[in-house]
Amino acid sequence: MANKIAIRIAVAAAMAGAALVAVAAPAAFANRNAILQSLGAGGVESAAPSADMAAGYQAIDAGDYEAALAAFGTAVEADPGNAEAYNELGYVHRRLQDFDQAFAYYRRALEIDPELTGAHQYIGEAYLEVGNLEMAEYHLRQLDLICLFGCDDYYELEQAVALYKANIAG
Repeated sequence: MANKIAIRIAVAAAMAGAALVAVAAPAAFANRNAILQSLGAGGVESAAPSADMAAGYQAIDAGDYEAALAAFGTAVEADPGNAEAYNELGYVHRRLQDFDQAFAYYRRALEIDPELTGAHQYIGEAYLEVGNLEMAEYHLRQLDLICLFGCDDYYELEQAVALYKANIAG
């Protein structure tokens, strides 16, 4: 975890144009692609999504949730450790208003990868949809810890929580 934090700090400093000072893990800065991949930014050697994942994303974009379920289900069968596939299965079930299944898939994604920011965002949004502000705020706090310098998933869930609070207050 310390290496990951040191890498995030170094990359954020480099992106901001600051001098890169390797304090905690000097060897961690040797490979730019490894650094970017550890941050989920994808480097030059970053693998493209599998055909099943790509088909699932296309099906979501087309609103064909049954095809998306089939594609992501196949992706999970091929790679049971694919946290993103479980996250997307949760997303599709949430779109279909099947919250029990959605929560089960989000939890599985987070068991595999506790720092999968997209899963924290999506499960937080799902909790808002079922009226559980406390759990949505829990996942927002988790994102705050994971995203040292902020990330889109944090900001999107933060907006959703603020909107939810405004709607229940108003």
